[in-house]
Amino acid sequence: MPDVVLELDPPSARIPWEMLDPARNDTESTPPLGVRIGILRKLSTNIRRESPRRSGDRRALVIGEPAGIKPPLPGAIEEAREVSHLLSQRNLAVEELLGRDSDSIIRALYRYEYDIVHIAAHGEFDEKGERSGVLLGEGRYLRSSEFENLRAVPTIVFLNCCHLGKLEESDNGELHYLRHPGRLAASVAETLIEMGVGVVVVAGWAVGDIAAKAFARALYTALLDGDDLMNAVRTARSKTYSICEAADLTWGAYQVYGDPGFVLHWVERRGAARQLRQPAFVAPHELYEHILDFSPRGRGADVIQRQGFKEELDRLEREIPKAWRKMGRIAHAFGTAYADLGFYHEAIKCYEAALEQSDAPIETIEQLANMQSRAAEKEFGSNRRQAMQWFNSSVKRLRELCNISESSERRSLIGATLKRRAKSMPGRTVKQRKARERYIKEARDEYEKACALVPANLYYPLSQKVALQMSLAPNHVKREDIDMIVQSAEECDDEWTRATIAETHLVRFLAFGEGTPEGIADAYVRAWSAGAGTSRREIDSSLGQLESLLELVSDNEVRKRADAVRLVLRSWLDVKS
Repeated sequence: MPDVVLELDPPSARIPWEMLDPARNDTESTPPLGVRIGILRKLSTNIRRESPRRSGDRRALVIGEPAGIKPPLPGAIEEAREVSHLLSQRNLAVEELLGRDSDSIIRALYRYEYDIVHIAAHGEFDEKGERSGVLLGEGRYLRSSEFENLRAVPTIVFLNCCHLGKLEESDNGELHYLRHPGRLAASVAETLIEMGVGVVVVAGWAVGDIAAKAFARALYTALLDGDDLMNAVRTARSKTYSICEAADLTWGAYQVYGDPGFVLHWVERRGAARQLRQPAFVAPHELYEHILDFSPRGRGADVIQRQGFKEELDRLEREIPKAWRKMGRIAHAFGTAYADLGFYHEAIKCYEAALEQSDAPIETIEQLANMQSRAAEKEFGSNRRQAMQWFNSSVKRLRELCNISESSERRSLIGATLKRRAKSMPGRTVKQRKARERYIKEARDEYEKACALVPANLYYPLSQKVALQMSLAPNHVKREDIDMIVQSAEECDDEWTRATIAETHLVRFLAFGEGTPEGIADAYVRAWSAGAGTSRREIDSSLGQLESLLELVSDNEVRKRADAVRLVLRSWLDVKS
């Protein structure tokens, strides 16, 4: 019998489908259906975060039995310790919190960006939601709001809130098992899936200590060895069943939500044959989520790995049903995956195909314009005619969007396109230099319009405007603008702010001669070192900004200072790489 993916709505997700075995009776010695085949869940929900930002880092948060919780959970501590040891052996940076207080847990939750979050603890559920979630302390819970505010959406969340059965106290003071463990599991899973977690593992009822460790160990080992999710879950259930006594149903307690073809983006798939096999999809949204998983897999990948991912995408695009290829949302997802892997031509074709359909997301227009701009810069030297068409089309599309609904992001995209246009232009003749200066001014003005719309990430358009102003007239750079960049970056504290703050040191050095090249380089390296997996992107972006200054600036003194910083930075990177 083939593996099964169950498409469930929230009410039906409460049912322990993994235990269903219609073709088996008590006299049979064969394992249950849920052990013989792979069973995964898919939650049907109208709310689902598209293209969630993942951590590119190999970092995990492992929590076991928060302090002061009754009854004690020695099994949770052992499970967390086992998982922490296993992940550490596979070169993940692990934040391990065993028996820690609620404040320490909350601080750790927001300290880094995590790819994996594993929690073994007590859980509570009530219909009103006031006393629902992971129990961290007396009256303190880890609720959906805490998960939704994470710095990056984890790829995997393994939540075991039924260790040894949570005991609740009735009105007469007696202790009894949690009445609705399935509801807690379904409720938590729904929240995590809606926020974009790729794989969600939740326990539907009380689990045995030894079996719980066996399931977690087998699941993580299989995934870290390169198995896809369906194979990993089948293996974990089978191994857990083999050590369970007849009355121990831990093997069926774990409800796993995710794409059957999911693989950890930073491990190689196991076996060439398995790499070529495409997972089966029963609904378009499963395919959609699978396609978007290519984006984090490509983060930090080298040229050969990215080419391999592209070949997988190409094959997937050829083999899916023709009707699905004509869906705007699916074509948009392919475009996003190709774009994040750095294949701009393929991304442009997919975005253009998406726009031919009525269900394409509105951001398809923005992304198409962005890809045309990036491809034009890349192709300008070899295919100038095509590059000019893409530059013009990009600006035209974005300005038309601004006429409908202006936004800071759209104005910034126009500014970025005009900036690339200026960089692409030769500056050998007076006429060419004047044309380049015109594009620089237009780009600066677009970023200024973006700033006027007061976006949450004001530091980004303002830093771009200041850099372009320095290219035109360094003596017109305003110190108050630099101070405002720092203030906005510190308030946002997202993946780009660390390098942006370092960039303000560069601007002060270039415009005012304050500081030294070594000091600027040190600020950048410290910023990159503090990054959580996105440091390679920050490095590329920061060096790109520096290269832009060198290409666009006309002041000789500023060019000398920028070149000195570039030399120091590149020498430091060579030493540290």
